[in-house]
Amino acid sequence: VVEYTGPEKGHAGFKAWWNGKQILTSFPGSFNSADHFLVAKLDNIDPDEMHERARHTIGGAIGSGALPSYLFEMPDIQIYCLLGEDTMNLVLALRKLEGAMDGYCGNFNCLTEDDTLEA
Repeated sequence: VVEYTGPEKGHAGFKAWWNGKQILTSFPGSFNSADHFLVAKLDNIDPDEMHERARHTIGGAIGSGALPSYLFEMPDIQIYCLLGEDTMNLVLALRKLEGAMDGYCGNFNCLTEDDTLEA
C-alpha cells in the first residue's frame, strides 16, 4: 500500500506498507521481503525509463530527469509510483494472463477506445 498521509508535500508525505508494516522510511531507501517476493525502493528514478507517459500529470517535460518515486518489483509485476506533492502517477506492468483479460486500464490490445468501464 502507498498512501499520501501528509502534511508534508512530496515524498516526505507518502508512506508505504508491506504486510501491515511500514517500509521505505528513509530517502533513498530499499526493501527486500524476507521471502524475496518483493523488492522495493524509494529513490530519484527517471519516469521516462518506466513509461513514455509516466509524467502525464506530474514531473514536467520528457527528458527533464529523475524524480522521487517508488518502484515495487514482484514476480511478473512491476509497479512504479511517480510522486507529486500529494498525488501520484502509477505505471503498472505485468505479463498478459492466459485467457481473457479486461479491466478499467485495458485489456492488452493497445486500443484506448475500448479501455472503458462499459468494455
